[in-house]
Amino acid sequence: MERILYVTHQYLPYFPTGVARSTQTLATHMQKFGHQVAVLSVIPRGRNHEFEPTRYMYEGNEVWQFAPTRAYTAVPDHHWDIDTALVVASVIEELRPDIVDVQHPMMYPEARRVASACGLPTVVHLHDYWFLCPRVQLLRVDSSLCVSANAGSNYKSVCSVPDGEERMAWARAELEYFDAVVAPTRFVMETFSREGFATSSWILLPSGTISHQKKWQLGKQPMQRSKSPLRLRFLESLLHHKGAHILLAALAKIPGAPLRVFIHGDCYDETEYYKSLVELAAKDERVSFEGPYDFVYLPDLLSATDIVVIPSIWPETHSLVAESALASGVPVICTGPSGMSEIVKECEGGWEVPMGDAEALAHILEKIAYDPFVLERTAMRMRPPMRIEAEAVAMEAIYRTLLAGL
Repeated sequence: MERILYVTHQYLPYFPTGVARSTQTLATHMQKFGHQVAVLSVIPRGRNHEFEPTRYMYEGNEVWQFAPTRAYTAVPDHHWDIDTALVVASVIEELRPDIVDVQHPMMYPEARRVASACGLPTVVHLHDYWFLCPRVQLLRVDSSLCVSANAGSNYKSVCSVPDGEERMAWARAELEYFDAVVAPTRFVMETFSREGFATSSWILLPSGTISHQKKWQLGKQPMQRSKSPLRLRFLESLLHHKGAHILLAALAKIPGAPLRVFIHGDCYDETEYYKSLVELAAKDERVSFEGPYDFVYLPDLLSATDIVVIPSIWPETHSLVAESALASGVPVICTGPSGMSEIVKECEGGWEVPMGDAEALAHILEKIAYDPFVLERTAMRMRPPMRIEAEAVAMEAIYRTLLAGL
């Protein structure tokens, strides 16, 4: 039995993000394997706590949260902060973990260095592009896609981020110091490689789907589909980079298509963006806004869905929603090239459209709406993605290999 400390920037139930859910499901399965786990995160904004750790249990996992010692900003800081380092050191001293797994370093970039100084092996997961992009999603300030960081020089000239070359040099070196770097898709590894990161020793390990997805039956039609209108669901956050506006723009181009569109998600602080979505859909009776949803009800939502649409305007590294849909036998329309579209292609589970291309999305939606056999053929040939159980087994093997090398 090993003691594992997971480090991340946000956690459940306050931040129901993909990284938080991935961390939770992996930690839960490590507990099932007999390991002791704990999660280190930060106290969310708006919660008035002293600078003492808040400890709570979330679905069987112990969570430690400290008040952040660096600010939540659009451009996360990577510089060494002694107060943050002391937080990490105090948690390590009390919990005595055998290994430190950094699920996301944004609020604790000192975690690797502190853990290494304590003689602990370290792992990092690349759930997004934080090491490569100070804005995390490879999107410039004008929301256009960043083609290259140019060794960090573009950080200042394009995105007004100081110390670009310094940050890039730090990131390249930092990832080499980790004992294991885990990437969810080949697309992610290739993206980092093009920017000069040494990726030859990185580990490719797809993100596993959550165990409660049980709709899939190999060799059988996954589920009954509605005849008309087809039921589309958007199941992401209502934030600009998730691209709900692209879906609404596509619908406007095919006003007569027999579709019903259900838009789920939380806008968090982007209330103006949410208002713009409501205005875009105001005259389209096919669209309904369903509000936020609890992830535990995702299987029920998917059972009443014909297509999941994920029109992100950034190259997603992977997508828990897409993977969950595929695991439930629901085809996906996504944007690419991206890690998300890589997974959809490998599962033969849907279609890829260029990012931001409402015309291309409208073309596919119209084709499917008027020819349901297109959807049925796709549903019949789909293959399920990796399950969380398989990911957990692979991660346990990585931990044991690193511990054996000490």
